[in-house]
Amino acid sequence: MTEGVTLKVGSDITDSILRTADGSDHKSVDDYTLFEVMTAAIEDADRPSATDVLDQVLEIIHHPFDFRKKVSVNMELMQSNAARMSTYGIGIGIPQLTLTLLANIETACKAEYGREFRSAMQTIRKSYPYNHVHDATSLAFILKELTGADGVRDYKEAPAPSAGAAHSVTESVTFLQSLIGGDNDSDTRNQHSE
Repeated sequence: MTEGVTLKVGSDITDSILRTADGSDHKSVDDYTLFEVMTAAIEDADRPSATDVLDQVLEIIHHPFDFRKKVSVNMELMQSNAARMSTYGIGIGIPQLTLTLLANIETACKAEYGREFRSAMQTIRKSYPYNHVHDATSLAFILKELTGADGVRDYKEAPAPSAGAAHSVTESVTFLQSLIGGDNDSDTRNQHSE
């Protein structure tokens, strides 16, 4: 049984239970329990690498919407993925989710399939300055505006999400972050070029 667990999870995980302290020899069957081996295997399975967790966070922040579906469906998926991150101690809140939502809508507005969102985006921009810290109230307002656009657009016009869409969203998020955070480097570059 322990050999099967080792094959599945790797000896680097089970060796701490199955080998002697110096790692030179296997322990006797009487010196460990199957429970200890299984606990070690489960604990390692529950510990993703920091890189994996960061990749998951970036996937949520750069999440390209599938505009063949309603905005509310895309938001539910993104919120579900964000909630899953809380198991790793990572909180992705309403400000970040709203920023990703707005970046996706901004990308859609540039395409013909997103023309119905243009009026809603004008209303949203008039209601909230670029540096507004979004909360549940502002997110609800934004979703209400976008629901109106969703009600009149033709979902079949929208393409499937692509890497290009994700890249465009990433660029929009980066641009918005620089506006919110104040990109001092660009000011410095502009002064040096004069």
